[in-house]
Amino acid sequence: MFFNLSKFLGKILLLGLVLFICSGFKVALAKSARASFDANLHYCVNQETSVGPFYLQKGGMGPCHDFSDERLGAFFRFKLNFVDDLNGSSFRGIKVKKLQLKKKYLEGANFTKAQVEQFSVANSVISYSDFSEANLPTAHFTNVMALTARFQGSNLHGSDLAGGHFNNAIFELAILTSANLRNIECRQCVLKGIKAQQVQAENGHFEGADLGNAEIKFGKFKNANFEGANLQGADFSSAELDGVRFKDADLTGAIFHTASLRGADLSEAKGEDIKWRFAKFDSTTKLPFTHDEAIEQFGMVFIP
Repeated sequence: MFFNLSKFLGKILLLGLVLFICSGFKVALAKSARASFDANLHYCVNQETSVGPFYLQKGGMGPCHDFSDERLGAFFRFKLNFVDDLNGSSFRGIKVKKLQLKKKYLEGANFTKAQVEQFSVANSVISYSDFSEANLPTAHFTNVMALTARFQGSNLHGSDLAGGHFNNAIFELAILTSANLRNIECRQCVLKGIKAQQVQAENGHFEGADLGNAEIKFGKFKNANFEGANLQGADFSSAELDGVRFKDADLTGAIFHTASLRGADLSEAKGEDIKWRFAKFDSTTKLPFTHDEAIEQFGMVFIP
C-alpha cells in the first residue's frame, strides 16, 4: 500500500510541475502587442482592446499578440501551426534558427530586427507588415500578398520573392544580392540604394518604382518592365536587359557599361549623363539616338 501511495503522490507532483510550466508559457504567449497601427486598417491598438474585427483574448493566441520573446523557442513555433489569424502580431527582434509560416494572415505584423536563419512564409497575406532591419538571408516568400510591406535596411541576400505581390512595398537600402525576383510585382516600390548584384528579376514588374542609386550589377532583367521608373544613378553594369521596357523612365546618371540591351526599348526614356560604354545592342534595340551615334559617340557595341 505504501508503494501505491508513493506512486500516486509522484503522479500528483509531476502533474503539478507540468501545469506550472504550461502556465508560464501561457503567460508569455498572452503578452499583448505593444505596436499601434493605423486605425483605418482596423489593426490592434494597445493592451486588450476591441478594434474592428480583432479582439485580444487574454491567454489565447491570435491577432495582436506579442511573440517577440526569443525564449519561447521551439514551443511557440509549434503552437503557431494551429493559428491562422496573426494580424498585427509582433515578432520584433526574435532570434530563432527556423520559422515557417503557412496560410497565415499577417497584415500589419511586426518583424523588425528579427533574426531568422531559415525563414519562410507561404500562401499568406503580409501586407502592411514591417520587416525593417530584419536579417532573413535565403528567406522564402512563396505566393504572398505583401502590398505596402516594409523591408528598409533588411538583409534578404539569396531570398526567393518570385511571383510575389509587393506593389508599393519599401525596400530602401535593403540587401537583395543574388535574390530571386522573377515575375515579381513591384509597381511603385521604393528600391532606393538597394544592393542587388546578380539579382534574378526576369519578367519583373517595376513600373513607377524608385531605384535611385540602386546597385544591380550583373542582374538578370530579361523582359522586365521599368516604365516610368526612377533609375537615376542606378548601376546596371554587365546586367542582362534584353527586351526590357524603359518607356518614360528617368535614366539620369544611370550606368549601362557592358550591359546587354538586345531588343530593349529605351526610345522614350529620358535623362542626361548616361554611361553607355561597351553596352551591347542589336538591330531590334530602340535607343534615344541612332545606332551610328550609339557606336561613334557613346562607345556602344553593335551585335549582328
